[in-house]
Amino acid sequence: MINRVWSPFLELFRFFQGCFFELVFCLDYNHIFRVGEDMSLIFEGLKCKKIMIDHHESPDDFATYAYCDPSMSSTCEIIYNFLSEYDKNLQLIFDVLLRVFLIFEIEKR
Repeated sequence: MINRVWSPFLELFRFFQGCFFELVFCLDYNHIFRVGEDMSLIFEGLKCKKIMIDHHESPDDFATYAYCDPSMSSTCEIIYNFLSEYDKNLQLIFDVLLRVFLIFEIEKR
């Protein structure tokens, strides 16, 4: 008898097996190992373009496109700055999203 251990990553892998992605965003990590061993295997199996947006130094080269800015305090700040410059009318929405993100990050710790 084989003892099978349930893993959310195994379920995620099964879900992704039948899917096709054109694009995946990699936010707030610049090395594939940071997503964990199970998830990195899933991620490496995806045959799509990957866009990395991060604020940490010394990014790895796993992504198709990468934007890293260590002078920013967070990846959220990079995205906020980009989107708020893209359309000034969205400023209020991004202000709210930034606050939600900060609350989430504080509660996660």
